[in-house]
Amino acid sequence: MTAKPYRIGTANPSLATHIMPEGNIVCTEDEIVFTEGSNGKTRLHLMGAVWTNAVANGFLEGTSVTVPVIGETTLVWLYNNLEHKLEATSGGYGEVSAANEWQKEFQSMTLVATPDEGCTFVRWVGDVAPSDKYNPRLPVTMDAPKRVVAIFDKPGATPRNFTFDGSGDWFDRGTWDGVAIPTTNDTVTVTGDATLPLAAEVDVGNLVVSAGTLSFDLARDADAKLAVAGDLTVANDAKISLGALKRTGRADLAVGGALTLNGTGTIEVFAGEGTEATPDWRAFKRGGAAVSAGELVLNDTSKLLVHAAKASGLPVVCNVASDVTVAEGARIAGSNYVEDRNCYGWGWEAPKGLGYDSAGKGGAYGGNFRSRADGDAGWLSWNDPNPARSLDGGNGGSGNAKTYGWAYAPFYPGSPGTYRSNGFGQGGGAVRLAAGGKVTLNGKIYVTGGHNENTGNHAGSGGGVWITCAEFAPGEKAVIHARGGRSNQHGSAYAGGGGRVAIMTGSPSAEQIDALYETGTCDDLLVVAEDMNDAVASPWPNLVNVKGGVNADNAA
Repeated sequence: MTAKPYRIGTANPSLATHIMPEGNIVCTEDEIVFTEGSNGKTRLHLMGAVWTNAVANGFLEGTSVTVPVIGETTLVWLYNNLEHKLEATSGGYGEVSAANEWQKEFQSMTLVATPDEGCTFVRWVGDVAPSDKYNPRLPVTMDAPKRVVAIFDKPGATPRNFTFDGSGDWFDRGTWDGVAIPTTNDTVTVTGDATLPLAAEVDVGNLVVSAGTLSFDLARDADAKLAVAGDLTVANDAKISLGALKRTGRADLAVGGALTLNGTGTIEVFAGEGTEATPDWRAFKRGGAAVSAGELVLNDTSKLLVHAAKASGLPVVCNVASDVTVAEGARIAGSNYVEDRNCYGWGWEAPKGLGYDSAGKGGAYGGNFRSRADGDAGWLSWNDPNPARSLDGGNGGSGNAKTYGWAYAPFYPGSPGTYRSNGFGQGGGAVRLAAGGKVTLNGKIYVTGGHNENTGNHAGSGGGVWITCAEFAPGEKAVIHARGGRSNQHGSAYAGGGGRVAIMTGSPSAEQIDALYETGTCDDLLVVAEDMNDAVASPWPNLVNVKGGVNADNAA
């Protein structure tokens, strides 16, 4: 007993090989069946069955057929009229021209979003091409199951307050008050694990995540954006996770007011790989993801984790209109540091020649590795209009490792140690922070290179930290850690080189920033201190660690 195509149904006897006596056997099948893996959203209609036995064959129509079993006998159920489920709904404050209904495969149509009086159409979310999401007349071709939701807004509507425990569908107005899903007028408090079901832009007025994890269900190439018009607060042990590793689509968080993390609250953002084979400086300036806010405050022991794309290296870019404050126990991390092991820079997918040697050595960014030795130190850039030397990074004893990028504009993440087996050190990540006001750092920023775990694998380099702001004020316990990864194995493993850190105050202009991205230099903003403990060259001699990693053979 078989079926073409294979499907989910309740055939009797089942789709399998059976031993049964010769004679007439009654076989039944459902009139409508669903294709395997479609979650009930692609269906077929039964045509009948073809049977073959030792002496004859034939075709029978209907859901119940009688098959003569003589010797080895086969029966194949046949189906046609492939259909996909179309789910087209309104998020409230408007209507959609088509409802939930089945459509023939490749059927084309136009869905029309019509706002209620006094309301406006915002966009579509769901299975929508980026070029069509703002078109109220949405062209649809049913080449697969589709779900789309029309988002409307009602300017001047009375603000609403909602609590969301994650048990409902965010884009179903029945989850809320039956009138409309949350809009930019409304406040939502999330109190449990919640996965947003569509790769979409989500708008809300104010958002509080007090428990659980708020995340997105994302296709690999889909963009997603969480937009909060007012304030966003993540408290207690709650978390927002936006994006995932090895995705091409962007994942952006935009907050118009204050972005505040309290307690052990965490925000984790993954940069998308992008679609360019070789991203240029403009792609790195845009980043593979962005976190933007009017103000950024990390209190208590909260964390902002920013993952650079493992293959392209595109960073998460953080843009803050005014001030940034990081409390003593809080951190911003884009590294393989032991406390944040899942924040990476480049993995072994990185292009060869960027920071590591194909022969298999430790990663190098601002500093090279040395053969069976500690990695060289990286570089700290600080405001100084009179640079005196070229900044190529330290030269390793082996002479094979390659430094890359700009000392004054370290927007690249760190590179990995080579060898693609388990145990090599990931490169440290990238923290790009642009603030229009004052950056007060009492906590930590980590982009530390990953340590090696196995003999024959090598440690990663430290990553890059680039901060531009109006004023920078570090506390006594503040730390910026871009150290190269440690070599834990004796004899055949190598430590990673140090990363790079650049801190620029005085609110660099857009033209200066572009010049730094493109050429690594610009007017009146060039600096470097080779010795991190030099109190003259560095205003805060204990703030930055860009030393190379330590090799176990040399450790005391």
